[in-house]
Amino acid sequence: MIKTGVLIITKIFREVLIKESVESIGDFIALKKNKKLKDQGKTLIDDVMRDFAREYNLEYDAKWMQEILDNDESRLMELDKTLYDRDLLKGVFNKVISADEIKKWNYLMSARLAKEDMVEVRNFLDYKKEKPEDEQPLLFTAVAPLPPEKEYIEREQEEEIMTLLQNKKKLVLVNGLGGVGKSAICKRMFQNLRAHEDIKLGWINYNGKDLKSDFVAQFKYPKKNRKEWMTYFLQADIDPNAIIFIDNFNVIEREDPYIKELASARCNVICTSRVTNFEWFETVPIDVFELEKCVALFKKYAKIDENDKNDDETIKMIAKCVGCHTLTLEILGKICWVERRQPSEVLKELREKGINVSGEAEVELQEYTLVEHLLRIFPVEKLNKDQKYILYHLAICSFEHAPKDILEWIGIERRLNVGLLERYGWYVYEAENKTYYMHPIIRAVVLKVCEPEKAWFDKLIYNLATITRYDRKQGSAKKEIYRLYLKKIIELTEKYEIINADVAQLYFNLSVIEQFRKNYGQAIHLLKKELELWDKMRSRGSERKKKINTKVANIKVQIGTNYYYMNELKEALKWYKQVEQMKGTYEDKELEEQMGSNCGLVYQKQAEALLIKGEDADKLLKKAIKGFESTINAYLRMGKNDLHVAIGYRNLADCQYKMKHYQEATSSFETAKRIAEVAVENKENNVDMERIYGQLAYAYDAWGDSLDKTEEKREKYEMAIIYYKKCHDSCNVNYYKGISWIKLDELEEKWNVCRKKMAYDFGG
Repeated sequence: MIKTGVLIITKIFREVLIKESVESIGDFIALKKNKKLKDQGKTLIDDVMRDFAREYNLEYDAKWMQEILDNDESRLMELDKTLYDRDLLKGVFNKVISADEIKKWNYLMSARLAKEDMVEVRNFLDYKKEKPEDEQPLLFTAVAPLPPEKEYIEREQEEEIMTLLQNKKKLVLVNGLGGVGKSAICKRMFQNLRAHEDIKLGWINYNGKDLKSDFVAQFKYPKKNRKEWMTYFLQADIDPNAIIFIDNFNVIEREDPYIKELASARCNVICTSRVTNFEWFETVPIDVFELEKCVALFKKYAKIDENDKNDDETIKMIAKCVGCHTLTLEILGKICWVERRQPSEVLKELREKGINVSGEAEVELQEYTLVEHLLRIFPVEKLNKDQKYILYHLAICSFEHAPKDILEWIGIERRLNVGLLERYGWYVYEAENKTYYMHPIIRAVVLKVCEPEKAWFDKLIYNLATITRYDRKQGSAKKEIYRLYLKKIIELTEKYEIINADVAQLYFNLSVIEQFRKNYGQAIHLLKKELELWDKMRSRGSERKKKINTKVANIKVQIGTNYYYMNELKEALKWYKQVEQMKGTYEDKELEEQMGSNCGLVYQKQAEALLIKGEDADKLLKKAIKGFESTINAYLRMGKNDLHVAIGYRNLADCQYKMKHYQEATSSFETAKRIAEVAVENKENNVDMERIYGQLAYAYDAWGDSLDKTEEKREKYEMAIIYYKKCHDSCNVNYYKGISWIKLDELEEKWNVCRKKMAYDFGG
């Protein structure tokens, strides 16, 4: 078998060539003569051979390959070697699929690939069709790193890193002490390349736990088939000259083994890390500045004229005291400027505080020492309560680059303190990205000096309970920020034993985000913790009884729903029944009427399990129908006629369809369609509309099958074909996004069968 190392090409060749052994050009010829091979497969082989010929500037005709076999074995042997060249074979394959997409797609379809392979082929072809290589974006990540501050001092390591990349060293580790300037070097490189070179770039901020999730969260391309995109993107589709920067990857390989998988990437990868060695990476160490550059750096931050040499010797002594450490010099320079100090005053204070960092200590010792020294360098004693409050919440934010919105979350209205803290060097505001950046070492300092106070949380919790309520329009990146921040704040509410309705709402908000991420078990755990909070509030009498019951009923519905998604149907029904038993004790009339539909969904799913086994399910389906009708009628009495009502009719119709009551089913589906077409604003490729169209097609198709060969039968098939097309138009887009109701090939097969029945029975 061809061993290309590219998953998608391997599968296509393996399947299209009928699982024969193909290790040489000669095997292609022999296989072409194989009687089992379809005509489309033979034509695909011709295309592959033709493209190999083009790579070698040879003229191809029908006899080309046979002539080589007969007359030039040495050339054949040379061509054989190309089959093991991954880049060349990828190029050939891309030419094959891009020459005529529809034609080549038919070849692949005729090969009868396994279903799981067909999904990969479909996604790959659609992705190449939509985003050809010359249209790939220059920036792969959602947010580019901002250039380092204007005070940045040039380093010779920039040239060294670029030289390594040019010499085919694809993986480079930029190593050094925290705060020495690793990130600044890479940011400067990124911005220079972006401005002056036509190189595709990506920037990943490592968040300390899971590199793979950072890639998925921070890359904006490709959008389709995100679960498997790394295989295509880093190994097959990405430009080999592209550079991906990974900032602050400060863990060893066994703590996050995904770093090893990057060794197979076709593009360049540059990591900044305090760790001294990665197995597959070429290391470029970043040392502290020599004294002359330390003087220049300090002057820039202290806003001292670079031509003023009066304080140079004093600044050199300051640099020696702090081990020529870049971040520390930056902070001292900022303090010198903000407080209008002279360098001699700064030096005096350093000596009085006994600050003296040796540049020869181990990295771990230096990290610890730096935190301790920065505790004394920062004017911690001058921080007021509001400033500590701001610093603490920036420090606990799980993202290095905290969104500007965080100030609204924590209720900061006066921004005077925010600007003052920035001038002192506690953090940097990145105006272009609207984020606040706090260096990891400074975070460690903040967490030592800013112990949270219980009084901080009242306003914070109220704000967060409002802001983080689930909204399906929020992007996944914002949901991830909310998730991580909510988890941290909830931990603190548990630590300080804060119990109120706003804290309970935080648990609920986080559970909905976890449900969105399909972490149903975690969502159930959070909801049960919220129930405990409401029980405590009930025992204290701190909230009205009906308000508590309303919250409890909503929580139990959510627990049941999560069990339903986990297919634990008995548990789901148990929690729904508890809510039914609470009827009349809570204030949410809509929730009360919704319970019929919730129980109906459980009965419907239980019935499906019986039908799969070939057992009678009519009893369960009748119970489901009763539940759906109860909710639909209640909604109509309340004056509702929205998408929820349409979905109710759709579920009702599905049960009727499963009972083979096709006339009733099509009537209910048509009602669902009419309501949905009014209720849905953006009908194009809407998933709910797609599903209704598809189920209407199935119902009319089955109804036609149940009739004798009459004009009425023909009418049902014609209606089915109309709805198959409507469903297919949406499914053809939604399937690749991973949100389609049905598999595209399954839909196409049913549609084709229906057309054949029309042709067979009615000649059209």
